[in-house]
Amino acid sequence: MVEGFEQTKTYLHKRARRTLVPLSPIKNGIQYCILLEVDIWHARKTISFSSPLVLENHLNMTINLFCKTEDLKRLKATLHLAGASKFSKLMTVEPEETYCLPLFVAYHCPVYASPADIGYDLTFNALWWKEMLQGRDKVKSFTCLSTEEDKKSFHFKVMCQDGSPLTPAQKIPRALPYYTLSLHPPVILHNLLPYDVHFSLQDTTWTSLKHGHKTPIYTADPNKSSKLNLKLPDYMGSDWTGTLEISHDMHEFRAIAMETEVNYENMNRQLSLGIHIDNSTSLDLHIYSPYWVVNKTGLPLQIRGSLSEAIYEFCSSPNPLLFRFKKHKRKKAKLRVYESRWSQSFSTDTVGSGGVVVCHDKERGKKYMSVILCACICSEKVKKLILHCKLLMIIQIKKTKLYIPVLFAFVCSRTSRVQGPLLSRQRVTRDCNCAELHSWLCQKIWHNLRSSFTRRRAQQYAPSGSDAKKKPSFYLAHQLSFLEPHLAHVPMKGSYRNSLPAVILTRMTRGMWIWRAKVYQVHITLYPDHLFTSS
Repeated sequence: MVEGFEQTKTYLHKRARRTLVPLSPIKNGIQYCILLEVDIWHARKTISFSSPLVLENHLNMTINLFCKTEDLKRLKATLHLAGASKFSKLMTVEPEETYCLPLFVAYHCPVYASPADIGYDLTFNALWWKEMLQGRDKVKSFTCLSTEEDKKSFHFKVMCQDGSPLTPAQKIPRALPYYTLSLHPPVILHNLLPYDVHFSLQDTTWTSLKHGHKTPIYTADPNKSSKLNLKLPDYMGSDWTGTLEISHDMHEFRAIAMETEVNYENMNRQLSLGIHIDNSTSLDLHIYSPYWVVNKTGLPLQIRGSLSEAIYEFCSSPNPLLFRFKKHKRKKAKLRVYESRWSQSFSTDTVGSGGVVVCHDKERGKKYMSVILCACICSEKVKKLILHCKLLMIIQIKKTKLYIPVLFAFVCSRTSRVQGPLLSRQRVTRDCNCAELHSWLCQKIWHNLRSSFTRRRAQQYAPSGSDAKKKPSFYLAHQLSFLEPHLAHVPMKGSYRNSLPAVILTRMTRGMWIWRAKVYQVHITLYPDHLFTSS
């Protein structure tokens, strides 16, 4: 029973429900309703009665809510809320808190808001759900003027959304305030870079934003365009600056060309950042770089897009290089070491892919090889990691231990393709040259290397007949010679079709290598620990 109204009919609480309960008699020509919600969780029931109008504070600061005193004095039910001043305070709403407005306030009294204890006045316009319903998007921006002259105004957005679905379904009258008023910052800046970023709005003081963090910008007016200045300090030995024009009609993706005043001779230094815009609630600006390139080779590298002339130069460093392709260009890149020729183009769009890139250097008479590993490092899938490291091969992976035998091949020359393998067991940690390689990634690289070696080895047996074609050996055949005792010999290939069946690789299941013969159905299984069995 609600004070001032008659007793309502009986409602069962055996099932979870969310329904509007009409109150009688009708007062002031309005049919008042309250919200009944029954929540059941692990045989525990929670029954709540509340006003249909709810306010949610999604700002990172406390908000004070006020009503005009004269509006509260009009109704007897809200007379106890009226104060002595022009505006009477209703409630202080903490960040991420939900507040149900009083029943008669929700129906009759507009609400005013202001941030608490930071020197701002109340909003000039009221947060009134009837006015917000007249707009197309049910979104309205509000401004709080500062009590100090040199301080900029405080802005925030309010969204008027329909209430949660009712169970069972009910027809909701238009005059019923069954809505949720959500308070959001006008602009939120997200730093998705591995470096700290400094920013300023309209020539204000610079503010630092740490990597991986976000911050709201309340001084940005959503109804006007403004300039956001960005600075990336101490990137590749210098500071980089850029400007972004902020407006409500921005495209989803933008690019910022960053510039630096320091210009070293004969240095290819470029920086271009991406901006992802999401205008669903606030204007979310995500600063990101599509690719982070980490050089683990110990050699100076240059990278560029396969169809681009923009060259990025970077030395061996734990700090990643920020790299992006030009718009409408294919996502393939090329590498160069010292003054070597550019490598063949390789794809960077497939997450989890890996391979070996070869750079030929005629002046030094060497051939440089490095491993390329692509891994997704962001939940939003807008960034990838390209890891360039010395050529490595995973020899064996044991599920019961965290140790991996690794075969490292150092920089190769023309005459000696690998100067000397080093077989060692190392723990996969930050100190390891693998830089925390995952087991699935190691398995994939080892799978590709061993498959290539097996395929080239099968082609090296002396053929006979008119089909004889001699092919070069695998460039790591000497280092993978320890696999010879565990691989089945493939007979010679000739023009006579009834020769002995060739044993070929068909598939890999649960870490086992399964080989099949074409005619005799001979199954030869090679386990990860290189134990040879046959049936």
